[in-house]
Amino acid sequence: MQHLNQFNAFLEQYLDEPIENILGKLSQTTVSRDKVVEIGNLAALDMDKAKLMVAFLVFHLSQQHIEWAVCTGTAAVRYVLQQMGLHFHVLEKADPQVLGEAQRLWGSYYQQKPYVLAIDVAEALQVARQFYQFSH
Repeated sequence: MQHLNQFNAFLEQYLDEPIENILGKLSQTTVSRDKVVEIGNLAALDMDKAKLMVAFLVFHLSQQHIEWAVCTGTAAVRYVLQQMGLHFHVLEKADPQVLGEAQRLWGSYYQQKPYVLAIDVAEALQVARQFYQFSH
């Protein structure tokens, strides 16, 4: 998890403009980079654990006052989110060509059809509650 007020998001390589501009247009509000987090490198053993992990992550981001979570989601990630009923926005295909020579370091990752995704954390929290019992 990487807060974007400190770093450029890896996934911004796939985009034509900064992520906060895209999210601002999507939400028709001003989005600050310090309210956006890039999520990466998640793995789970099965669907139930994946749902629990996503639900906990949404709760954690909400507690940190994060408004948007963005990630490069493979078909498997999108499937988990869909199975949860969690709405996400597909922003762009993750095109390995933008990486130049570095794309070979990723092995078969791009065969998993990754796309840049955005999730409204407040909206996702309402869905995630059914998968994780939150307490403050």
